[in-house]
Amino acid sequence: MNKQKLEKFANLELDLLSVVLTLNDEDVESLIRELEAIIKKYKEKAIEYDIIQQISKLSDEEKKKLIEKLKS
Repeated sequence: MNKQKLEKFANLELDLLSVVLTLNDEDVESLIRELEAIIKKYKEKAIEYDIIQQISKLSDEEKKKLIEKLKS
């Protein structure tokens, strides 16, 4: 990362920290749950993307075999 991006990131981190420090325990727990849900969705999308990439590498014959296997 270049210096400007690092400074922006550091400023965002400080802003986020200042907001988090003003939250009560319940709000922090809620924020954690929301962030965990976002991470879970991101992981699911990453896995989905990886599967699509792998399938796109298959030959037509291999794709047909995979479809038949999934049907059974």
